[in-house]
Amino acid sequence: MNLENFKELNISELREIEGGGRIGAIVKGAKKLWRAAKSHVDDFIDGWNEG
Repeated sequence: MNLENFKELNISELREIEGGGRIGAIVKGAKKLWRAAKSHVDDFIDGWNEG
């Protein structure tokens, strides 16, 4: 996965992946991290692209 793909990933795509059991729990954790990190990731990628 490259940075552009990571930037385009969104919560609805994660929701499609989310299922029961262990994978579902991992995805739920990932969604929480994603919400917290998305603005930082966008800033990093924008800086990376300019550099």
